[in-house]
Amino acid sequence: MTTVIQGVSSDAYVREDRSSSNYGGMPATAVCGAGTGEARFDYKYFNRPFQLGVTVGTSYLRVYQRGAATGGSRTLTIKRVVAPWKESTLAWNNKPAETGST
Repeated sequence: MTTVIQGVSSDAYVREDRSSSNYGGMPATAVCGAGTGEARFDYKYFNRPFQLGVTVGTSYLRVYQRGAATGGSRTLTIKRVVAPWKESTLAWNNKPAETGST
């Protein structure tokens, strides 16, 4: 079995309260609760480190917290995005729809 550690090749986040702003290439993503008018979605793109048709047995996404959290625990939802997006132009107003379940 081969182990591959793959870093992010493109990333951006969008903010509901700043619907036309772009946050591509930021060093970190700040999360905010849904229903507050300040929801944030984070987009990560990973270049495929293998050929099409390869079966992936196990995959992990590690998320780390930096700084103190207030207001209790956080629930993160991870969904697949199939529509194209660009790190330099992504905003809340033009974010692609997600598909599937968590």
